[in-house]
Amino acid sequence: MKLALGTVQFGLNYGIANSSGQVDIEQVQQILNVARKSGITTLDTAIAYGNSEQCLGQVGIDSFHIISKLPPLPENVEVQTWVETQIQSSLQRLNIKQLDGLLLHRALDIVGESGAELQQALQDAVEQGWTKAVGISIYDPSELDQIVNVWKPDLIQSPLNVFDQRLIQSGWLKKLADLGVRIHTRSTFLQGLLLMPLENIPEYFLPWHEQLQNWHYWCIRQDINPLQAAFAFLNQISEVESIVVGVDTASQLQQILQDSKKQIDIDWHQWAISDKTLIEPSRWKINK
Repeated sequence: MKLALGTVQFGLNYGIANSSGQVDIEQVQQILNVARKSGITTLDTAIAYGNSEQCLGQVGIDSFHIISKLPPLPENVEVQTWVETQIQSSLQRLNIKQLDGLLLHRALDIVGESGAELQQALQDAVEQGWTKAVGISIYDPSELDQIVNVWKPDLIQSPLNVFDQRLIQSGWLKKLADLGVRIHTRSTFLQGLLLMPLENIPEYFLPWHEQLQNWHYWCIRQDINPLQAAFAFLNQISEVESIVVGVDTASQLQQILQDSKKQIDIDWHQWAISDKTLIEPSRWKINK
């Protein structure tokens, strides 16, 4: 199964469509039970996701493959010691012996001032058996222009959705696949924006009202819901190994499982939007 479960909501109050706040531990247990039964095998987390790792370790995740992320590399640290300390603390919180993947939350650290030491520390982490693979989490495929000629990751995680098609349009999706790099995608629903009813969309998004309205009207004409449509876009991209989605409740996950298999053969390029103030949630200015 291509679906992987994102866990930022387990440690933080996250997402513009999230009205219930951080997910409590009983609901986390229910979500993971549904994930297990449905065949989801990968959980995506990060040291920076509040107490997400601790929460996962508390409920028990032995049956899952875990991807976690190192926080940005601080200045003036001994890199090898810092990386080892971060990984060991992460494994302890998660209550596991090995990660399936370890990513850098700030990808450009790998080519920064301490890039060579960081590359060596990540290689050592694989050799020590602390993680099976190492890689980077990117926010813009242009970051790869600076990285891949210097250091080849085993795994990358990138935003990719029907509005944000930069990974495809830049040519990097094909290049990474040709290099044998595993590709995980996130921001499947653009932090929930693609699924929100038009009347609930915050004022910040008024400049793109026409695109959002067209998206919803197109879904109606296709006789599908926006969730099915968001997955239909990703389902036709064979290079993607895992599609990371986050949920607040077990019922949300059940709905996603039900609607995630849709296939639609159209030219998806028509929906691509290049405006970073829309497709990069870190730029959004919203009062929740």
